[in-house]
Amino acid sequence: MKPFHYHEPATIAEACRILKEHGKNARILAGGTDLVIQMKRGKISPAHVVNIKKISELNTITTNGEGIAIGAAVPLSAIVKHKDIAEKLPMVSKAAHSVGSVQVRNRAT
Repeated sequence: MKPFHYHEPATIAEACRILKEHGKNARILAGGTDLVIQMKRGKISPAHVVNIKKISELNTITTNGEGIAIGAAVPLSAIVKHKDIAEKLPMVSKAAHSVGSVQVRNRAT
């Protein structure tokens, strides 16, 4: 794996600024299940990796009268366990459950 700059923004605005600044040279890291493997195998070599896991808005599942919003950094295991998703969107819950092992679902987003 080639060296890279690691960014850990605290807000969506900060993440967007970093991504805009570095363009195609930046990749988003959420769970890392795909990105890290591709980097280790040398398939991709981003100069900048932007970890979005610390952005609270992206780590939440929100339900309201209009629907359910799943943040980009929510692990699949949280989707599987979420009561409202299981009740109102059972196929989403089943699809999340069908991905990989428990360990993968705990990381994958």
